[in-house]
Amino acid sequence: MDKMPLIAALLASTSLQAEEPNNRTVTETYQDWQVVCIEQDQQARCEARQQLVNQNRQPVALISVGKNDDSTILQFALPHLMDLTQVVKISIDDQKAQSYPYRFCNQAACFVQVDGKDPLLASFKKGTAGSLELTPLGQQPVRFGFSLKGFSVALERLMKE
Repeated sequence: MDKMPLIAALLASTSLQAEEPNNRTVTETYQDWQVVCIEQDQQARCEARQQLVNQNRQPVALISVGKNDDSTILQFALPHLMDLTQVVKISIDDQKAQSYPYRFCNQAACFVQVDGKDPLLASFKKGTAGSLELTPLGQQPVRFGFSLKGFSVALERLMKE
């Protein structure tokens, strides 16, 4: 893979932010979604994202949309120790769940990537809520819900960058 996916780069950039005095982070909130831009050396890398938390308010996943060159990538950063042989099921509102394979893992998370031309992105724009179903190693599948309130406005803002 030639390019590090946007979210992996942003996760790395965010963790290095304190060490890099030239970095500046700008965050705008649109209901349940944020647009986060990390500016460095007169360039900004931006993404629209929502962090999913469990009942203990601990982060369990990060959903993000970013631009790479002329394409849009919808990405799901999921926890380690998932059964990578099982697909991740994503459903929007009452639609039938679509299955997506894991793409890769790094030290931060395991990732599912969906090309912006996939119908899932259009469903995100029209929907109000979604769910992710993933399978931890040796366990039954678990489901996490997420909100799509503010997604379309956040995406529109992201596309202006």
